[in-house]
Amino acid sequence: MVSGLHGTPLEINGMADHVHVLARIRPVISISEFLCKFKSISSGRARRQTWNRFKWQVKYGAFTVSQSQLEHVQNYIRNQEAHHARISFEEEFKAVLTSNGIEFEEQYLWESLLRSSESLRRPYPTLPKPRIGLNSDRCSAAG
Repeated sequence: MVSGLHGTPLEINGMADHVHVLARIRPVISISEFLCKFKSISSGRARRQTWNRFKWQVKYGAFTVSQSQLEHVQNYIRNQEAHHARISFEEEFKAVLTSNGIEFEEQYLWESLLRSSESLRRPYPTLPKPRIGLNSDRCSAAG
């Protein structure tokens, strides 16, 4: 999937509530477009494997990684299960934002999970745009 989107996958792993994708992306595609298309392409496979119970969150966090930190980040991604036995994804994500000086309002970080089938048919509410480092734009042309 990454290769078909002008990228080179370096490490991909995750937990039930999030996924990490470490990739080199050529400058012919924006990060938001890359992630939008990545989510669109991967959704079909994920839905088949979860009997249609899979749903991507609208929001995401995207960070650059220096060459000197690649091995550290790859090890972190490989060891997600052990890592998140010690700290939740939510706690860690807020700590990463804070330690990098990225301002955020917690009420806009997390998309609540819609539980009833009736609520799944309603459109998402319009929320203010989050601050730098986070994105909630929807993909207009997936594929």
